[in-house]
Amino acid sequence: MNNFDFHNPTRLIFGKGTIAKLGTEIPSDKRIMVCFGGGSAKKNGVYEQVKNALSNHFNIEFWGIEPNPDYDTVMKAVTLARDNKMPMWVFGLNEENSIVKALSGEFNGTKVTV
Repeated sequence: MNNFDFHNPTRLIFGKGTIAKLGTEIPSDKRIMVCFGGGSAKKNGVYEQVKNALSNHFNIEFWGIEPNPDYDTVMKAVTLARDNKMPMWVFGLNEENSIVKALSGEFNGTKVTV
């Protein structure tokens, strides 16, 4: 086994109204990719809250993620991320945890699940 040093600081923020804090928790010069599935984020109001919180940040959206995304879906997201000059923060709204993990590993990004 190779020796290594792993440092993984994590900050968890829970509670009502905490989505609004995203804009102040993330430095304004950071790029953000928000990952979505089939549209439940729009139906439940989370999408608008996140968009408002990140209005002063460069952010892109990736839609259509399956609950267990296949390789082609991940590679489409990777291409979008590369085209938008990684590294960036990667957000998964609701069920998109798998792709957030994949993209964060690919780009050494910071992952956040809302």
